[in-house]
Amino acid sequence: MPTLPIHTLEVIGEAGASVHLSVFCSRKRASTAVSVCRECPHFDADSSAGVTCDAPPRSADTPSSGRAGLLTGADALTTNVCAGDLLGLRTIAVRDAACTASLTEAELHAAPAVVVIDACGHPVQMRVRRDGFEARSLRESATLDEALHLMIHHHVRYVPLVDSDGALVGLLTDLDVLRWVATIKREKRI
Repeated sequence: MPTLPIHTLEVIGEAGASVHLSVFCSRKRASTAVSVCRECPHFDADSSAGVTCDAPPRSADTPSSGRAGLLTGADALTTNVCAGDLLGLRTIAVRDAACTASLTEAELHAAPAVVVIDACGHPVQMRVRRDGFEARSLRESATLDEALHLMIHHHVRYVPLVDSDGALVGLLTDLDVLRWVATIKREKRI
């Protein structure tokens, strides 16, 4: 049974911080709160390592785009893997760009970037080493192919992933993608 990693989204605002724990369900192609996941009939157990689930995975031969059936090797993998599958384990978000000034150097070092979100939780800006720039977000159900296209053609290393309502669920980084490639190569899937 696969173990799905638990992702932490820490939201810091004027009233303090809140922590949201979720897992990305490849079958649903969406993030689910761990508390909701525990109620799923496929839920088996959870631990600090993640959530164990016996749900059958989304079929690898079910292409997410029309051209996927024509691709083989690494190209086929990038069209069948969701960006949410590679989501980093910890994301820090702030409700107001001014809140980034209150973050300690240790907090900034622990997360690759800080996402500034609006009142609805939508990403509006990225903060990397206290420099800000517009956030280019992507739906968590987007394919890895789409995420790579955004990262390469728009020269971004950090992509906020959002749910179907546009609310932030986590941060995908270039390092997350590289770790995935290394794992796949180690398993000799490409």
